Amino acid sequence: MPRYFSGLITMDDTTKLYTFLGAAVLLIAPSIWKMWVNSYKLRAIPTVGTPGYIGALQFFSRAPALLQEGYEKSLHHTLLDPAGN
Repeated sequence: MPRYFSGLITMDDTTKLYTFLGAAVLLIAPSIWKMWVNSYKLRAIPTVGTPGYIGALQFFSRAPALLQEGYEKSLHHTLLDPAGN
């Protein structure tokens, strides 16, 4: 091999790099897709209150109001009857 090609990446190294990147994408893409689909499903559920300990304390102090708010939100999403009947 001539001296002026010694510092360049050979075709074998480039092929190895693209093969590694392609395999990484093929292995990681399904788990990212599954995570995205699951988070989309969870975002479709109407929620009320705040998360964590503060939300638990709020639930103990005003549970009927939170339940009513959740009921009203679920009516807007028409979870049981998509036709709106």
